[in-house]
Amino acid sequence: MTAQTENILEVDNLTVYFGEFAAVKNASFSVRRGETFGIVGESGSGKSTILKAISGLADIAGGRITMGGKELNGARPKASYQDVQLVFQDPYSSLHPRHTIDRALSEPAKIHRLSDVESRVSGLLNDVGLGSMFRYRYPNQLSGGQRQRIAIARSLVLEPSLILLDEPTSALDVSVQAEILNLLKRLKKTRGLSYILVSHDISVISHMCDRIAVMNNGEIVDQVTVEQLRNLEFSSEYSRQLVRSSIEYEQAITGSRETLVSNEYG
Repeated sequence: MTAQTENILEVDNLTVYFGEFAAVKNASFSVRRGETFGIVGESGSGKSTILKAISGLADIAGGRITMGGKELNGARPKASYQDVQLVFQDPYSSLHPRHTIDRALSEPAKIHRLSDVESRVSGLLNDVGLGSMFRYRYPNQLSGGQRQRIAIARSLVLEPSLILLDEPTSALDVSVQAEILNLLKRLKKTRGLSYILVSHDISVISHMCDRIAVMNNGEIVDQVTVEQLRNLEFSSEYSRQLVRSSIEYEQAITGSRETLVSNEYG
């Protein structure tokens, strides 16, 4: 298998500026088809900015993003947005308060002139565990977990191959987080998806991801497998301290390191 076939996404020396501030500096990584690639780091390290650059929400100052052999730099054709979709962190602000769930899900399909919009919307509601009874409700009639399920369904309308997940459970109650993570794992398997998951929660990263990049001040300072993460096998002392501090925090909350590295989400 060639590298081009194996990798669904390649990021080479990506640089993103906000004014004169370099939010991302020469970041390089690849995402293999069918895997979940995690990005961790402290707040402001550039994690979410990478997702915005991949999705076209942030301008690329340097480097290259390639998906399926096609560069995503600069102006993108409308069709390119079918290949990659973004699920935002906050389910309370990611849905238009005056649009029904039906409109939120059917509008992307209509814009891209997809067929069978009715059955597509009904199928997606069932796929995310809600059902047709939610179709004509408004976001303020839903819980946070239900809203995030709708946001996930919306990301699937165009049948993308890559989903970008920006802290998808951090705004949810702990009791709901496991449900959303397990939903994402099931959808990945049934739909053959690839994910890039940004999270500050090492337990979530350990449960969901195959490989991980660690960011610090806009730079990727480490790339490891999930097994190396669990064993603290990093080349960077920063990465080691970041994960160790997360372990200590977990110990303070639960009294056991097993919570961090075990399959706590079922």
